[in-house]
Amino acid sequence: MTQTINTIDDLINEIYESNYSHLEFEENMGGEACDCHIHTTLNTIAFYAGIEVGE
Repeated sequence: MTQTINTIDDLINEIYESNYSHLEFEENMGGEACDCHIHTTLNTIAFYAGIEVGE
């Protein structure tokens, strides 16, 4: 059975949880912004949903 995503928050949380190790590694490194598909997708969704993201 597949999970139904009902809200933007659900979608963002699902993407985050599915890619937790990469996202936490990047966040903890404190380096330059990552331009991978995961980060680009999350930033695009947040932008169009009106969610401010710290870069």
